[in-house]
Amino acid sequence: MFAALLHRLSRHWRTALVLWALALSAATPASAAWVASPWAPEAGEVYTLARQNNGVNDGILVGGTAFFGNGTLGRGIVRLNAATLAQDLSFTADVTVGTGAGATAGEVRAIGVENNGSILIGGRFTHVNGVARSNIARLLADGTLDATYNASVNATLDGVTAIAVQPNDFALIGG
Repeated sequence: MFAALLHRLSRHWRTALVLWALALSAATPASAAWVASPWAPEAGEVYTLARQNNGVNDGILVGGTAFFGNGTLGRGIVRLNAATLAQDLSFTADVTVGTGAGATAGEVRAIGVENNGSILIGGRFTHVNGVARSNIARLLADGTLDATYNASVNATLDGVTAIAVQPNDFALIGG
């Protein structure tokens, strides 16, 4: 049991170090739209990180399972301010398996950011913001679902595990 606890804590320390390193590379000062305290995952698993920097939204996207940090729940993906590491509470994405009262947190295992700030997410999930999506979806820069993008990936284990966005915004997807 102690070994499992030590392993879990070491994952969070590694995540914290990576987040701080990304924050140190940020050139944009914090704005009033962000909450004041740094975010730290208290529960859940972190699978992927990506930088979103399109001039309007300068943040760090964190993908994984159900996060609980600083009293705020995020399911699947959260955005942090790149300068302060505070969670952006206006980022509205909610990634689940199922809907309604029986929904559980989905897993975001891959993130790709397009030139306009739109976000491709992949992983293991059936719904994004309550709308059916099969393991892949595109979010607008604010975390709302892009209804014009309705791709589907049939997968049995981990779903989509890699997304690489090319300079022309074409995406390579693997899993």
